[in-house]
Amino acid sequence: MMSAAATDAVSAQTKLLKLTRRRLERYATLLPKILVSDDPEIVHDLRVASRRLQQAVRVVAAPDHVKKLKRVVSELRHVRQTLGSCRDLDVNIALLQSKREQSGTGSVQRAWDAMENQLASQRDAMLARVRRDISSLELFKFIARVQSFLAPAKRDFDPLEQIAAAMAKSMKDCEESFAATREQPDASALHALRIAGKKLRYRAE
Repeated sequence: MMSAAATDAVSAQTKLLKLTRRRLERYATLLPKILVSDDPEIVHDLRVASRRLQQAVRVVAAPDHVKKLKRVVSELRHVRQTLGSCRDLDVNIALLQSKREQSGTGSVQRAWDAMENQLASQRDAMLARVRRDISSLELFKFIARVQSFLAPAKRDFDPLEQIAAAMAKSMKDCEESFAATREQPDASALHALRIAGKKLRYRAE
């Protein structure tokens, strides 16, 4: 008969594997949409989905899957980086739209509109490059690699312990980035703090 602690570990393991499958399904559904949709929300949602999937697979992957895990994480990061510039443009376009709507005079509105159109034209070219890059990814092989992490567990592992250890590391990294930013608040330090905060957020989820 299993102890209460062992029962909790098995229950947590089952829930974590189910969560990872849902995150894989979400990511695999969004990735092809980039090839046919101009919706800025798809760009944002795909970047978020990649972060959430990355944090999940880091916990469920077995120690002997290190090389395969590195490949999965590398591809997820590549997708985010490929979409990053496009996401930055989308944020700036949204800000310009807000400025244009809030301005009272026609001349000011036309100025904001001209800037918005300029960024929109840049986005079209950038999205075309993004699509060429993403269309070369082997999605089915990626799915198979992640699913290999989700096979019925042939090992004993306590996801609660692994998550706690991962959270502790993320907290430490975030605190160190915050301290570095206070000492030298330049663009590089602020970016590092932003990334550390995002890792902590998505791991905490």
